[in-house]
Amino acid sequence: MSKVRRKPPSSRLDALRWNLSGLGKVGVDFASKATLSTVDREWPKQRRGDDEDWSWVEIARTAREVFCLATEGGTVVALWASRGRVPIELAGGAAYRLDCFEVGMAFRATPASVFAIALVALRAHEVGAKRIVLGAVSRQNVVNFYEKTGAIEGPIKGWKVHRDLLPFEYTAKATKELREIADLDLLQE
Repeated sequence: MSKVRRKPPSSRLDALRWNLSGLGKVGVDFASKATLSTVDREWPKQRRGDDEDWSWVEIARTAREVFCLATEGGTVVALWASRGRVPIELAGGAAYRLDCFEVGMAFRATPASVFAIALVALRAHEVGAKRIVLGAVSRQNVVNFYEKTGAIEGPIKGWKVHRDLLPFEYTAKATKELREIADLDLLQE
């Protein structure tokens, strides 16, 4: 008998547009299978040797939700996925569980990468979560990115990550600060 997956809470993010310096108008929406297939075909050629070699189509099979940040012209900037309930209840309140997060190589170490994690914070707020929890690979550039954007590494009460990952949390304060970044470039249409 196959497991029935519940649909994620709806999102209003798809109705919003932002103007990012160097990229122009960008938007976010639930990722389509066609978009994920294109990413799976194109991104592996661009990834560095120490990057995770994952398939977004496969991630989507078990994820509760997969979001895509893309330019108006359709260039995928970043993807993120949550496999758990949205939000999850942990000691200290509701949290958004970020299971997979990837920024396209052309956008890493640019303001677009910070903006992408800010959109995760916006999604967290949208579903009633005040903070974000995640497990990250222990590569220095990944750890630096999460720490630079406000995440704190360390045990999270009531939540365990896979033994090969490092637990990170964006506190309520850090999540709010990230949301404010997303609000800065919001277009009023």
